[in-house]
Amino acid sequence: MSTFDSCPGMFIDIKNNIYCSLGETHKVIKQSLDNNSNIISVVAGNGSKGSANNMLNRPRGIFVTINSDLYVADCWNDRIQLFKFGQLNGITITESISTSSFKLLKPTSVFLDSDNYIYIVDNAHHRIIGSRSTGFYCIAGCTNKRGSTSTHLDYPYTAVFDNFGNIYVTDQDNNRIQKFLLITNNSNSSPIIQSTYFSTLTENSQVFVPSECGKLNYYYETIEVEVIENGCYNLISKSEIDTYSYISEDYFKPVIPTENSFLHIGPFYANNQFKLEASLLIDTKYILVITALNPNRTANFSVIATGPNQVIFNRIKISYNQPKLPSCPQWDPHGITVANETTAGVGVVDIFIDRNNTVYVTNQYDNEIEIWNVEDLILKTIKLDNLFEAWGLFVTIDENVYVGSDSKKNVEKWTLNETRGTFVMNTFDACPGMFIDIENNIYCSLGESHKVIKQSLDNNSNIISVVAGNGSKGSANNMLNRPRGIFVTINFDLYVADCWNDRIQLFKFGQLNGITITDSTSSFNLLKPTGVFLDSDNYIYIVDNAHHRIIGSRSTGFYCIAGCTSNPGSTSTHLKYPYAAVFDNFGNIFVTDQNNDRIQKFLLIRNNSNSSPSILSTYSSILTENNQIFAHIDCEKLNYYYETIEVKVFENGCYTFIIRSPIDTFGYISEDYFKPSIPTGNLLSHIDSIYANNQFKLETPLLVNTKYILVVTTLYPNITGNFSVVTTGPNHVIFNRINVSWSIQRIYSSELLINDQVYPRSGCQLFNYYYEAVEINVIESGYYIFTSNSIMNTYGFIYENNFDVFQYKKNLIFEDNINGCNNQFKISIQLQANTKYVFVV
Repeated sequence: MSTFDSCPGMFIDIKNNIYCSLGETHKVIKQSLDNNSNIISVVAGNGSKGSANNMLNRPRGIFVTINSDLYVADCWNDRIQLFKFGQLNGITITESISTSSFKLLKPTSVFLDSDNYIYIVDNAHHRIIGSRSTGFYCIAGCTNKRGSTSTHLDYPYTAVFDNFGNIYVTDQDNNRIQKFLLITNNSNSSPIIQSTYFSTLTENSQVFVPSECGKLNYYYETIEVEVIENGCYNLISKSEIDTYSYISEDYFKPVIPTENSFLHIGPFYANNQFKLEASLLIDTKYILVITALNPNRTANFSVIATGPNQVIFNRIKISYNQPKLPSCPQWDPHGITVANETTAGVGVVDIFIDRNNTVYVTNQYDNEIEIWNVEDLILKTIKLDNLFEAWGLFVTIDENVYVGSDSKKNVEKWTLNETRGTFVMNTFDACPGMFIDIENNIYCSLGESHKVIKQSLDNNSNIISVVAGNGSKGSANNMLNRPRGIFVTINFDLYVADCWNDRIQLFKFGQLNGITITDSTSSFNLLKPTGVFLDSDNYIYIVDNAHHRIIGSRSTGFYCIAGCTSNPGSTSTHLKYPYAAVFDNFGNIFVTDQNNDRIQKFLLIRNNSNSSPSILSTYSSILTENNQIFAHIDCEKLNYYYETIEVKVFENGCYTFIIRSPIDTFGYISEDYFKPSIPTGNLLSHIDSIYANNQFKLETPLLVNTKYILVVTTLYPNITGNFSVVTTGPNHVIFNRINVSWSIQRIYSSELLINDQVYPRSGCQLFNYYYEAVEINVIESGYYIFTSNSIMNTYGFIYENNFDVFQYKKNLIFEDNINGCNNQFKISIQLQANTKYVFVV
């Protein structure tokens, strides 16, 4: 047939009639294939572009039922039109206007299943949507944003079913065909398990605009929904008012309520309530939004969920991200620089990311708040006029930005379009850590006053209460020492990065005596922690500032996530005095890498296996008196036998190491190397005897192409015995024992006397420091450790070639006075043979 136009949509019905949509002539034509007749009839559109019922505008995909009803993707009218057999006036199924429950943008394809439910390729929303009896819902590409990952599409054009119900999509701008598998193991039997949620929409509820032209006067509540079994679930509302609902995946944006929404429905169920019917999956975060059909309506409501298993409801009143992470989460150790000193400025300190993935950063140098979205990277700025040295930062759901000022000793509230902040509270001190809980109380950690205070934002009361610390610096349970970052749970438990006490303190609600979670004496020691944050399972994550790393916790203990060498640096695997860290909505971690003047992003690896481990690997050996010895922690004697084993994995994932031995065991796992002199250096994870029969159990995520060192030792000194390591994970593991030569120890003894030489140690002081200089001869290049033992506090210096008492810094390559035991020095350094070194004590 001649079409005299392009034919972007084609169909042949059961009567052997061929149909073509004509994009530029705005109609659909039909011709029989059963004879030589060239008679063409118009079955939709009048040839002129328009939006009337008898008109089309650049139609694309079409579908004809066995009853000869015609569905048309009326692309440039942003709608799907149904033309009943023999009718030239179409019926709009769904469209772009705000009264439609599921808006379309340039739909290019439409197809049906055997029950005549409709499926649509929503081209410019980059998604596939479908329908059930309760309305439309999203199937694929549900963020409505283009992309090339497995969950994204980029201007999809056509989609069809295969014989098994899987959906194939031409993902046009990604130049690929995507297949979305039908999950056939979900229960479609009559739901038998019921779960119920009760709450109230009040005048204190959040408000939003459900349509582009409406007013900000619809109260709503957001509820996180978690299912524990795949299946079809019905959610039904009961209320005195007419209700409306959205259900989204991962997040809900009140400014764009349909974005990321895969199902939303109005009150066409009994008594003007909604009924949502949706297929829900385990390990997926769903957000249920309850609102009213009409503005300014408040009332009690309940949601009844029925399905193959129970549903867990959790009300969301928070603006920050607490993502649901895999059971053994894993982040790429190579950070991505998302902002540097050009974009974020010099002196980045605190960071906040809201549930819409908008990033807020305090820039002390330029006296600004820098704002951008993690996806569009369009920078906006709040210029903090007359508020200097901004420090702590928090952003509420309504996008009010609360900032603490070191210079003004107060907290102010700012918004993007204002040029002046609003006074909130006096702090009489800098506020390096800030938080607002679900009851709208604001918290500030006061660094120089050694406490955390709280004040309500709901009234004009200026009553401030102390919730942690007694105002004096100290390490007792009721004391703090220069606290920094804080976090408050929905149960009002307070976590404090007690910086100068090198610990994280937990203050249970109403308690002024803290519980130490981890500190400098713990198996995973801290040094000047400045940030603490939690995921949705209340696992703890810490910014270990002076160890230049980020650590996290699981049920088996703490482990390192980023910066695991514990040494400062500027490469993608290093940090340099990081200050704060937060999650984005996807579980990625953003870090203010303070001394590198950059924001680093560490990507959550989502393809690691979290299923039950099935592949087993085993290593067996024996600790004897001929093994190497070391000290578990500083100030202990070298009397713990140990063995080092290189571990190689072939698949990213979570691996479990279990020791079997007649003796009590202890274990470390490090990345790249293990230093017996600093066993926690480069540490990835370690644990002592918490498993059966006083054995250790390490559970940690591991990556391919990475060198790991497993260290097996004993819980108590001078113990020997057989042991075996059993490892389970997504693939097998190769073990190789590392044979290290014995450490050779030399002792030098002397004393400083009143008649000894003196010098001005810092270069500007009087000649009042006694010292002794000793020449060091290195026979073999390598790694050496120097420690002191004295009744006085000592300071050690190492110089190359020579030492000049008048030029204290000249030729100096290392100095220390705090890393040893009892105020002694401990210097770990790489020295070269045939080089002259001078050691000064």
